[in-house]
Amino acid sequence: MSIERKADMKTVDGPVENFTGKATITGQFQREAPSRVSGAIVHFEPGARTAWHTHPAGQTLIVTEGVGWTQISGGPKLEFRAGDILWCPAEHKHWHGATRHEAMTHVAIQEAVNGTPVTWMEKVTDEEYLAPPARSEAMPHVIVKLWPGKSDDQKRRLTETITSGVMETLGYGEDAVSVGFEEVAPADWTAKVYEPDVAGKWSTLTKQPGYGEQPAARKEEQ
Repeated sequence: MSIERKADMKTVDGPVENFTGKATITGQFQREAPSRVSGAIVHFEPGARTAWHTHPAGQTLIVTEGVGWTQISGGPKLEFRAGDILWCPAEHKHWHGATRHEAMTHVAIQEAVNGTPVTWMEKVTDEEYLAPPARSEAMPHVIVKLWPGKSDDQKRRLTETITSGVMETLGYGEDAVSVGFEEVAPADWTAKVYEPDVAGKWSTLTKQPGYGEQPAARKEEQ
C-alpha cells in the first residue's frame, strides 16, 4: 500500500493545446502494469474547459467542487455539480469544464489501451461552450412585477439574492437561472397583476399577500 500525501503532490498548468482558459492538474498518476489506470485532480477556473477528446476505455469524473458543463458530440450540453459522478463511454468525443461564472474541480480516472488513455482533438469554440444547456437545465425564469421607482442597484441586489436562492434551494447552476423585472403603474396594478396573477391564482400562491380582499371562492373553502 502506498499513500501520496497532498503536500507532496505537484500541480501543473493544463497544456494550452488541450485546454482553453486556466486549468491546473494535481497529483497526476499512472499505475504500473498490470493496472492500466491513470488519473488526476483537475481544477478549472470559470470559463475554462478541455478540448474535444476521447478515451479508449471511457472515463469517470468525480466532481468535488463547483459547477461544470459537459457535452458528448452531437448531444445536449449538460450541467453537473459537486457530488455528482460522470461516466463517458469509450470512444465518445466529448469535453468538460467549468461554467462561465463558477469554478469546478473533479477527479478524472481512465484506463489506457495500447499505452494511450486519451486522444486529444480540436478546441471547443466559444459558440459551442456558450450554447444553452439541455432544456431540463435551461430554467427557471423568475419575473418580478412591481411599481416603478426602484433603482438599478436595488434590482441588481434582488437579482443576486433570487439567483443565489434558486441555486442553493433547487440545485441549479447560475447559468440556468434568469431573472427579469416588469414595472406596472399603480393605476394598472389591480387589472394587470392583482386580478389575473394574485386573486386569480390564489390557491397556487406559495406566499399570499396581506393586502386586498381574499377571493370569495377561497373564503368558501375555509
